[in-house]
Amino acid sequence: MTTTMNAIDLLPHKDSMLLLDEVISVSDSQAQARVRITPNSSFYLPNLGVPACIGLEYMGQTAALIAGLSQMQGTQEPQIGFLLGSRLFQQTTDYFTAEQNLVITATAGTIVGNQLANFNCVIADQQNQTVLCEGTLSVMRKPIMEQR
Repeated sequence: MTTTMNAIDLLPHKDSMLLLDEVISVSDSQAQARVRITPNSSFYLPNLGVPACIGLEYMGQTAALIAGLSQMQGTQEPQIGFLLGSRLFQQTTDYFTAEQNLVITATAGTIVGNQLANFNCVIADQQNQTVLCEGTLSVMRKPIMEQR
């Protein structure tokens, strides 16, 4: 089942650290989001754009949409995700440029117990479908402890 939601409903990120502009779709195993690069984008460098390494955060937030949906549906307790690293991260550009629309796809890969998960991620230019970045994120998930 694929559900359409707002990123703010699924992620704890606030203000300028919520980097996703739109959730395209989210299910229990895959999420897609869109980011529109503008001079007002977080991390934007004048005359260059947003460094492609920020794509790792775009990927991480897109992957987190899957957990956010599970939490919203009550099938998973609230958790904090920590990026442990990435494997095979490749980029074909140094910067995401102004007025570029990015489509980020995160697909759940290996999940080990309740704490470790891998997500296969791709960032593509929406206009020409060119893959700009891809890689696998390794994430440790830790339940949020209730305050007493």
